[in-house]
Amino acid sequence: MKRLIFPAFLFLLLACGCMPKGIQYNHPDFETITKKTAFDKTYIIGMDDVLNVIIYEKWPYARDAYEKKVVVRDEGTIIVLPIGKLKIEGLTIKEAEEEIINGLKTYLKKPFCEIEIIEYNSKKVCVLGNLERAVVFGLKPGQRLVETVALAGGNAEKRYLGPVKLVRKEKGEVRVFDINMRRIVIDGRLDEDVLLADGDILFVQESKLTEAKRIIDLLTLWVPAYFAGRTLTSDIGITGN
Repeated sequence: MKRLIFPAFLFLLLACGCMPKGIQYNHPDFETITKKTAFDKTYIIGMDDVLNVIIYEKWPYARDAYEKKVVVRDEGTIIVLPIGKLKIEGLTIKEAEEEIINGLKTYLKKPFCEIEIIEYNSKKVCVLGNLERAVVFGLKPGQRLVETVALAGGNAEKRYLGPVKLVRKEKGEVRVFDINMRRIVIDGRLDEDVLLADGDILFVQESKLTEAKRIIDLLTLWVPAYFAGRTLTSDIGITGN
């Protein structure tokens, strides 16, 4: 039995590194997920997003006329007084502002509209794995991987940063990327911090050293208990004779 323990231990350690390989940081396609973006007024409004709509008239002087928190619902619409129901799902923030301004021209001489996004709920990212629990986040513009893993509580109490697998569907094809958290956080390679997209799935893994420590901890509990049980059984057998 003793001779079987060490090979079994080696097998467990090797099994920790047997996750399927994805696209690595040094692959040309990796650059597609770390691209820079400008998102000022280009965010596309979606269902369940929460907006703050501010309207005022510029003439003869600027004065507040309307400010209201609204949720995009009912087939992608919001209600803006005095216009009524407007469909804005699928529009950028700038396009939605222009749509409201055009509708207000019947009522105001020189209307102005500004839309602020209070809650980003229409686009989601899911974080699984080495966490207290799985988390689904609303995805705001420019949100990146390290921030999201931190918000989800990944690697919070781990000495060694583990890798993260990113699963993304693009143009009908599912692709898997391997993200080296240590390169980003410890080595300062912020250019490798991934820009997330709607529908991304992140799987936070333990580092191999952390996995090995966990297995060693289990073995230090299991092995003594096993031999203690064997000794106790042997003692009982002797007494019974």
